[in-house]
Amino acid sequence: GTLAAYSLSRFTFRVGPIRNGDITFFFISQRIMPPVVLSIPFFIMLGKLGLLDTLFGLVLVYVVLLMPIAVWIMVDFFNKVPVEIDETALIDGCNPYQAFFKVVLPNSVPGIIVAGMFCMIFGWTDFFFAFILTFTEVQLLPVAIVALNSSITPWWSLSAAALVSVAPLVVVAFVVFMLAAKLLMPFEEELKVYGAFGVVLIVLVLSLISYLIESLITRLIKVYRKKSG
Repeated sequence: GTLAAYSLSRFTFRVGPIRNGDITFFFISQRIMPPVVLSIPFFIMLGKLGLLDTLFGLVLVYVVLLMPIAVWIMVDFFNKVPVEIDETALIDGCNPYQAFFKVVLPNSVPGIIVAGMFCMIFGWTDFFFAFILTFTEVQLLPVAIVALNSSITPWWSLSAAALVSVAPLVVVAFVVFMLAAKLLMPFEEELKVYGAFGVVLIVLVLSLISYLIESLITRLIKVYRKKSG
């Protein structure tokens, strides 16, 4: 989403009465649409591609759903990065892609972290698409928690599972917003050197950690269901 946001921030698009602001609003308006409207097209598309009840199919769906949030957030952050930085990089011999990856993107790390946190929260807590597009092979955490319910509602088990599922988000948010700046300060020069690679590496590590935590909690819930059943 950063490339789309950067283009909307730095270049002027005009198609009839449509301007950059209208395109940005179009991106975020996709989140206004009720999820049930998209469920049938997604179900048919994944069925045709043979990706129903697969982790890769869910990843594609969540990328489509969360991309508008990332674009909308990053447009605002790129607008706050002075255009003179781009121009200086171009004068020094960089092409537009090098100016973006080596100069602009490292200066937008806070925006990338914020966009990543929002995407992680929305993806982590989503139940609707995880329930509609999966059956037995793949089961995400919200679906696994709801599956604990039976004819007699186990309130204590549901409460404990919900609390455990929210805890990783709280921990990750605390680490990112309270400690990330201090931890990255010694590596400020390295981040400037590696540019986009360092930013992408941070995002990938956070995504991997959240995925491993979710997989662990989901397996624990499945073990508990087998023992209690």
